[in-house]
Amino acid sequence: MGVKVLNVRDEPANRICEVEDEYAFLGCNALRGDGYTAVLSDICPDMRDSNHVRQINLPRGADPEGFISRAEELFRSKGREHCRFDLDCRTRPQCLYTALRKSGYVPHPTVVQVYRGHDAEGAGGVFSGLSGGERDDRQSDFHPSASGSEEWRNLMREHYAGYGQCGAFVERAVDLAIHRLAAAWGEGRDYRVFLAFAGDDSDASGVCEIFRHKGVAKIERLYVRKNSRMQGIGSSMIMHAVDYALRAGDDLAYLVADSLDWPRRMYRKLGFEDLMEIVEWTRIWGGSADDEGYVTW
Repeated sequence: MGVKVLNVRDEPANRICEVEDEYAFLGCNALRGDGYTAVLSDICPDMRDSNHVRQINLPRGADPEGFISRAEELFRSKGREHCRFDLDCRTRPQCLYTALRKSGYVPHPTVVQVYRGHDAEGAGGVFSGLSGGERDDRQSDFHPSASGSEEWRNLMREHYAGYGQCGAFVERAVDLAIHRLAAAWGEGRDYRVFLAFAGDDSDASGVCEIFRHKGVAKIERLYVRKNSRMQGIGSSMIMHAVDYALRAGDDLAYLVADSLDWPRRMYRKLGFEDLMEIVEWTRIWGGSADDEGYVTW
């Protein structure tokens, strides 16, 4: 698949890892240990994205198996039914990958894709292929108290329900999303939700989020309703978010795609390029490797 794995000293990779951390911490508790950070959320304790270990750079001579066991003890003590480790280009030691496999963890590879524009080959600037232009006036953004928040809730309910999740999990996940957005705005962060409306429809057809930090924009959680797909709405929302980042002065925009899923190819057609891999390793208490292979949150 040709994923390029970069050293942490690489400037884009380093900046993106920092934004990934800041995004993960929104509205969650960050417990910092010696060479790692555990992210935990009591609002939705069963969501993997908001309950995991990251920033892993263990001291020299650390025991990987012992580190995994201590993390599992922490997650069990917090009442979690799983433990997950997010490994990126900063992760040390490299043998942690092997230790996780031996301990029954299942990898879910994702790829960070950065926007290079449609003239990506040899381009020096991230936005070199974007001409700008006016925003679509049928797309809007809002803060947590805006009237569009209920539209967002409904879209997120459909999004999570589409993965076969139960109603209780869906409501917890939606509550967490609202909480994280409110927390970001309370901290003065630029974290926005874009809603798309198709034609004369009064209900939103799609949603896309963007989080900005130190000149870097993360495009996140794109979702289009089933009856509105294959009409270019998703692509339009992605480019709307890129345009917003450009106008706000960012020089780097990215998203994280499933390494094995088809949207990765769609993003490439929009001007995104693979930069590096982030692998999520998950173990569910009492579950088998076959059961856990599909876990994405």
